[in-house]
Amino acid sequence: MEKIKLGSIYFEGRAVGPAADSHLARYFSLGDTVPGKELEWVKDGKTLVAACCACTCVSWETLSWLGYITGHPVRIDGKPYWCRSLTVGVTYKDKSEWDDLLGRFGPSNKLWHWKGCFFWGQEADPKNPGTRMMRGGTIAARSRLAAPAFSDDETTGFRPVLEELPPEPELTPALTGTTLKVYGPRGLVLDGQVVGFDDYDLVLRNPVNQLFGRENGWAVQREGEISISRKEIAWMEEKK
Repeated sequence: MEKIKLGSIYFEGRAVGPAADSHLARYFSLGDTVPGKELEWVKDGKTLVAACCACTCVSWETLSWLGYITGHPVRIDGKPYWCRSLTVGVTYKDKSEWDDLLGRFGPSNKLWHWKGCFFWGQEADPKNPGTRMMRGGTIAARSRLAAPAFSDDETTGFRPVLEELPPEPELTPALTGTTLKVYGPRGLVLDGQVVGFDDYDLVLRNPVNQLFGRENGWAVQREGEISISRKEIAWMEEKK
């Protein structure tokens, strides 16, 4: 088993230590490694799974809004990663990533730091509308609980998963007219045809997902074109 330290959690752009109370910020993100505030990960093949909750007091709804349930790119130390939550199953009969990890590496609290805080999984409980599944807690690593998706007390946390992404297309004049899918901060995504770019901005025409109004500085729309701040781009891919 290999454990590595990589990245830090940021509250409104300020690095904090692992398992910090997310009530202290309006939003959070994963970003570059800050010594003394690193996140620790268990390496499982090409996947990295957080050894503890990156932050606590966070609801499933907030994680979904930020894109961290099914996944959204983050950039850590210059590399792009797909950041998401684990699958955890709904019943004891369901297969899940969390149970597979416990089967391979064991349920030790010294490894996974599950005691004292549940973490959200991707799944909803079909028998209880409005609830989502959590694992861990206080009794055992395999414990599970269906809780309201809006719950954000000290017993709810975010255990992220990282998967390395392929290189982005290089911005050159040859990309003009190509359709790009551009991922920005806090779950935001834009699709559009490349009009042009410079050292600061990328300009797209005919945007499909116009989800830019929630973030100042992310993008500005003008007459059917959107100018995107390049420093806010988490990752982008060419749409075939």
